[in-house]
Amino acid sequence: MLKVMAASTRIEHVILIAYICLALPSHSAPKDPWEQFRRNRSKLVVTIATDRLEYFPGELADLTLTVENRRPRALEVPDPLTYWFGVVSLEERCPDSYYRPVGIDPDRSPPLEPSPMATRKMKPGEALVTHLRSFDQKLTNRVYVMPYFGAAPDKPGEYRLMYWTAQADFRVVVPLFEGMIRIPWSAREERRYGIEPDQKRLEQKFVHAFLLASGGKHFLCLDKRPFAGKINTKPADSTGRLNWSEFHLDRYSRIAESDTPIAGLIGESDQSGNVQLTWGEQNQRKVVVRREDLIFDRSRGE
Repeated sequence: MLKVMAASTRIEHVILIAYICLALPSHSAPKDPWEQFRRNRSKLVVTIATDRLEYFPGELADLTLTVENRRPRALEVPDPLTYWFGVVSLEERCPDSYYRPVGIDPDRSPPLEPSPMATRKMKPGEALVTHLRSFDQKLTNRVYVMPYFGAAPDKPGEYRLMYWTAQADFRVVVPLFEGMIRIPWSAREERRYGIEPDQKRLEQKFVHAFLLASGGKHFLCLDKRPFAGKINTKPADSTGRLNWSEFHLDRYSRIAESDTPIAGLIGESDQSGNVQLTWGEQNQRKVVVRREDLIFDRSRGE
């Protein structure tokens, strides 16, 4: 009799355990495949890096984004090369030490339900490397990587770029302004000169080369977007520093540096659109920027 009771008790325990297991949430693979893809994404190693730790206001930046599968098996993930699954975002450090988004436009945020075709199966050990420029619109859903103008922010401070779980911190510092030259370029641009839409005329395009200094170094910079407009603002403030709040050149980069001030700067452009800059005694220093390294408005057929 006792054996029968013991056996009955064991059966009841088995049934009770079965009911408990059925009641507990399941940790098996999710029914929604997108949920599994997102889980797989968390297993990837993601890094984002900038070409500098310090930028000048409006200076161009280069970014490198790496997504790597270090797991021993393939992972199907939301395609990391499209903006559907996370954009490159920019944040600014505020006085309370928190980082807050810069230039967020809710109307341009990624769709909530991406295309079911936008996945990628990453092999074990596979690494995807993407190089971005600050004015690229890839991975940002039709806005620049660095809002608002596609270059380093024009306001000094500390900033952070984010992509998925990766982040890269950089600073914007205000340099000394040491001079500028305006170089006629090998093309003209149609511009309005009156209030009527048909009041247009062809005007000479220019590129601008200028000198900045920071940290004991002197830098030759070139704005790489030829345009026919004029710079009507004063480029330096009363202390000799770059007037960052009114400096409107935002497609420039450093093309040379020196331990001593750069003197005797001369610039010229040939008929092919290449730009040559010379400086120093007897113009012994020279740098050439090719036309293909300049930046144009492709929508206007440039």
